[in-house]
Amino acid sequence: MTRGGPDLPLDLNEVQSRWAFMDLPDWKREWKVNAPRVCLAKLVLGKDIEEVNNYLLHALPMAGAGTDWILHRGDHDFSMVPLTVILYLFGEKDDILFPKTREHILGKLLVLSGTRGSLKTPGSLGLKGETENHILMMEGCRYLKGRWSILHKGDESSPGSIALERWLAGHLVEKAKKGLKEFNSQPYTGYTLTALLMLSSFGGTGVSKASRDLLDRTNLHYSYGSLLFRRYPPFNRRRDHAGDGYLDKDYHTVMMKVWASRGGIDVSDRMITSGAEHALMASVLPYDLPGEVLDVLMGPGKEALVMIGHGTNRSPEIYSRGRGHLISAGGCRCNFFSEEVIRPITVLFDDGKRHLDDVIHLGLPDRMLRRPNNTGVHHRFAVSAGPVHVPRSYKLLERDGDWSLYEHGRHRIAVHSGSDPGIVAIFPEGIASLHLKDIVGRNGDNRKLLERFHFPDTAEVRYDLKAHPGTYMIIDTSCRKHGRDIGKWPLTNIVHYRRC
Repeated sequence: MTRGGPDLPLDLNEVQSRWAFMDLPDWKREWKVNAPRVCLAKLVLGKDIEEVNNYLLHALPMAGAGTDWILHRGDHDFSMVPLTVILYLFGEKDDILFPKTREHILGKLLVLSGTRGSLKTPGSLGLKGETENHILMMEGCRYLKGRWSILHKGDESSPGSIALERWLAGHLVEKAKKGLKEFNSQPYTGYTLTALLMLSSFGGTGVSKASRDLLDRTNLHYSYGSLLFRRYPPFNRRRDHAGDGYLDKDYHTVMMKVWASRGGIDVSDRMITSGAEHALMASVLPYDLPGEVLDVLMGPGKEALVMIGHGTNRSPEIYSRGRGHLISAGGCRCNFFSEEVIRPITVLFDDGKRHLDDVIHLGLPDRMLRRPNNTGVHHRFAVSAGPVHVPRSYKLLERDGDWSLYEHGRHRIAVHSGSDPGIVAIFPEGIASLHLKDIVGRNGDNRKLLERFHFPDTAEVRYDLKAHPGTYMIIDTSCRKHGRDIGKWPLTNIVHYRRC
């Protein structure tokens, strides 16, 4: 067992076998997640076919679809997705999914019908907007139920009508343009990605392409914001996960490991630490990572500053990445009542560390309650109010007052901590001649350090430690200027560097 809980080997057969060799659980207690997935895995591996059919034939919905709240008992769409996958994978194979079971799924377990999609929460009289993951699961299952009727029964008046397909495709295209609202969400990303996987696998041309485009874009963003399947980005929903300290336990990560394995990347040392239900769904549905995503995910690490905008009054994602390192901004919360979660800025290296305590980080949340802005990341550089946490495993080379110089692997890292600001500057491999005097000599004035930092090669970074949320903390550099209005940033902006 490693830090982070029990690990599972990343072998696609093992991922499926883990579920297939479980006993069929009590449907009334485990209908939401485990029960339908155990059935799916058993059918995929051809195990206990008769028992699974009998089990499903006697299963009934334990709730309605949509958000579970005080005026509506919901969440049945969490089980509808794997049930829809079962229908499409085995609905034409009478020896695996018996005809009576198939009709029971269509008539009883897939509870949504109709020719119109909805963006509203059930039970709210149309006054409350539904959440993103529920919309994709609910309307995806509604659409695919109707599409099955068209394909197999010739029912042109079914819920899979052209109008519903166009509505859903349009909704997905809009999502692809703007990005996911619940970006990096914990725990909802896994369910959102599974719904998109389902639609890309079984939808008509328009729906399938739009779902695939959104998947590809989301996975490209993951690749830019991760290092060897570890990351610590800001996210939208839920705040109770704000303190999670693990770098590799989010549900998007477990799905990326499965897809990377399918793409020919050796992930024998990449373990599944959580989210086995999402690993299962990723393993049974057809999807391949685009070449561009694979190149970024496991490439040598070209020097780049990646700025991902999520729209007005939304936190951005900002990453400085290069060979063997990744700096991830903590984001900002523009609206006090939003569910966006800011995090410490993290500095990751290719050392396999999997917990926040074991990596450099700065800008702790308790220092940002009044001004929740932790966007101070630029090329090989991070700045924030408050101290810098440096793990004891990093080799200290020199210290001068609040300045320290560390060596870690191929990199040297200059750190200012103790008095504001907290600063981390990363220097590339091959500069063993760098000494702390080179840093302190250009940054010895503490008053000026509150506004700017000079690299030894004369490059300068200016910043505003009191920048209002929604404003990029970095003002400009001696090389280029950046727009600071985060709300106007494009969905993806990548600045490549050689030497500034």
